[in-house]
Amino acid sequence: MGFNMKYSRSKTITHPISTKHKDCVKDFNNVILNEDDSLNTKPSIFNNVEVINTDCVEKERVEQMGGGDRNRTMDVAFAIAESSDCEISEIIFVELKLNCINPNNLKRGELKGKVLGSTNLFSSSTIYKDYIIVVQPNKLQQTKSILNKLRFTIPDNFIPMDINELKRTFF
Repeated sequence: MGFNMKYSRSKTITHPISTKHKDCVKDFNNVILNEDDSLNTKPSIFNNVEVINTDCVEKERVEQMGGGDRNRTMDVAFAIAESSDCEISEIIFVELKLNCINPNNLKRGELKGKVLGSTNLFSSSTIYKDYIIVVQPNKLQQTKSILNKLRFTIPDNFIPMDINELKRTFF
């Protein structure tokens, strides 16, 4: 796939969204625990990885505005850069579908709506061109096949991965 940008902890935790919504910067392992019903204890997949919980940011945004409807968002975002000393970084959006039983239920409108909601939150940031959908390893090939069949209705920049592939690719 040609991914050469890697997670930047410093750029994630100093991002303007992170500094404005400090309570929404979360340990990635805790986010995974909360998103994966099959886990009973916190996993130790990532070491010292903080991500921005975009659902939390959207909830706080709506509360600060005095209420209203929340936009759908991808689950997490974090900064990636070509190197740790690189000034240029991009924000990548990740949707955790770890409880997905049937990947056929992935809906074009829902996915695009989540990207739009997240993009609106990060409107002053450069957004990475691909959006990652994390599924369980036993659902990965099926999800890839389904997204490939739907490529005319769901853009092909929705990339399915399992947690290990996400880690290998961006961490």
